[in-house]
Amino acid sequence: FVDLHFLAESAEWRTDRYYPYDLMTELLRGRVAAHPELATLGSIGRSGEGREIWVVTLTNRATGPDHEKPAYYIDANIHAAEVTTSSVALATIHHLLTRYGDAAEVRRLLDETAVYVIPRIAVDGGELFLTSTVSVRSSPAIYPPGAEYDGLEARDLDGDGLIGSMRIKDPAGPWKISPRDPRIMLRRGPTEFGGGYYFVHP
Repeated sequence: FVDLHFLAESAEWRTDRYYPYDLMTELLRGRVAAHPELATLGSIGRSGEGREIWVVTLTNRATGPDHEKPAYYIDANIHAAEVTTSSVALATIHHLLTRYGDAAEVRRLLDETAVYVIPRIAVDGGELFLTSTVSVRSSPAIYPPGAEYDGLEARDLDGDGLIGSMRIKDPAGPWKISPRDPRIMLRRGPTEFGGGYYFVHP
């Protein structure tokens, strides 16, 4: 989980902070408002929890509309915990907008090309990752809707104050048993084959 000291507290642009959804939205609106000739903000749809999935279109509209130019597409934060990729996408937007006036390569790119940037696809999962210790892969929504799986309950089933985990033997598993203590699981190395491997689930 993300150290809360690294969460942005305002929509001011910083390279050393992660932006929760509302501040990211405010940051994007501010960037676009400051550079209306080069950027527009749109949405490709809403998440399961009702958040807009923002897309920033970057191009110099004076040299033609985005849909008539060659295009480059960037998306980020496809999975909940990939918040650093969101930071890279936001930094790309910032760089292209603030360097247009003094960097020939940026000016040429935006004059001749359209760049589409979606800084966070997993807006619900990313928000959960940034603001809690809950672990989800992409979205907190169950898919397909209503498809609860029998027996999978992330709660203290026996009242001992612990939520345990179980290991399931599988030759493709990413875990192995520690030779020092069989209660401990270690990550399988990328070149390890032929041993006893496991998946571990809560």
